[in-house]
Amino acid sequence: MAFNTAIAHLPDGNHLSYMDSGPVKGTSAYTSVIMLHGTGFNGHVFEPLHDLAAQYRLRIFAVNRKGYTGSSNYSDAELDDIRNGKPAVFDRSAILVGHFIEHLVRKYDLPEPDAGRTKGGVVLLGWSMGCATVISFLGNRKFIPSEQYDFLRRYMTKLVFYDPPYSAFGFDGLSGKGTPYIMFGNTLEEHYTKFKGWASANFDHPLDWDGNPAKLASQPSTTTPSTTDSWTTELSKKIFQPQSAILHEWPQVAEPMQNALRQVTERALFDEACVKSTFPEVPVAHIVCWKSAPLPLWAYQTMKTLYEKRRTNGEFTRPLSFIIAKDVNHFWHWESPREFLQCLAAAVQGNSSIVP
Repeated sequence: MAFNTAIAHLPDGNHLSYMDSGPVKGTSAYTSVIMLHGTGFNGHVFEPLHDLAAQYRLRIFAVNRKGYTGSSNYSDAELDDIRNGKPAVFDRSAILVGHFIEHLVRKYDLPEPDAGRTKGGVVLLGWSMGCATVISFLGNRKFIPSEQYDFLRRYMTKLVFYDPPYSAFGFDGLSGKGTPYIMFGNTLEEHYTKFKGWASANFDHPLDWDGNPAKLASQPSTTTPSTTDSWTTELSKKIFQPQSAILHEWPQVAEPMQNALRQVTERALFDEACVKSTFPEVPVAHIVCWKSAPLPLWAYQTMKTLYEKRRTNGEFTRPLSFIIAKDVNHFWHWESPREFLQCLAAAVQGNSSIVP
């Protein structure tokens, strides 16, 4: 697979490792997509996309988030803030993301968007718990310097929530439906060993699900293997980092952090003053994969209910659309990279749909 690897050294003292599919040859009207991975699986999980991205006029930047291979580690003080749900966690995250986007735009002279904001520009995508980082960026405008904000506003065109669990937004959970709080083993090490297969499994939820959590499948399919079942030991070691998940991701699904994250979500998506001062012209596309574990489906149901209720009541909300991918699991980008990129390209152009 052809991609370049680099490290961004940023003004706040952090550095982030990332993979770059490279510019699209023959055109300057391509869209740059910055991808933030989820819990335990680093940026190499997006590798199947790099060779195909140019066909859809996309340039992929797959980031190893802080605490993962090649990027800065968290300090003891930062880990303590995560465990205690301190707002400073989100403040620092917003600063880090802002610096990183500006770094990429300036280093590679990335194309600005066209007048319709459907070609060119920058899309910020969070996959799974990576969406919590996107929310942090949207909900903490005061920590983005005015000069940097004005610069970034010229480029930002879209935000994508790609199959997030409800814990990425601090939403209330599902009772007895395989939440992150349920242990798959007696230790965190054993839990995350089993978590890899569970997160990449296929669940046979009702296609006409009515929002009743009791009707969701609580166990993976016994006939369709998990995506990671086919991974070699070498590939698993390259992509899956359970120790990173144990150290700084597990505390994020505990109550202190979840309470704080729910407040940031409210600001980022539904607080009029915050939205109007933080990329107000940038909409969000929420992609849900129907064969994922119950967590992303409950996130979709909760988000959609909140959005529709506010719209019905005439209350303010950031522009939000939903894309339902019916026959794919949480690793859609790995299982069917071409179809995923087709969907992503459509989302960049503002289309919401149901993907067969």
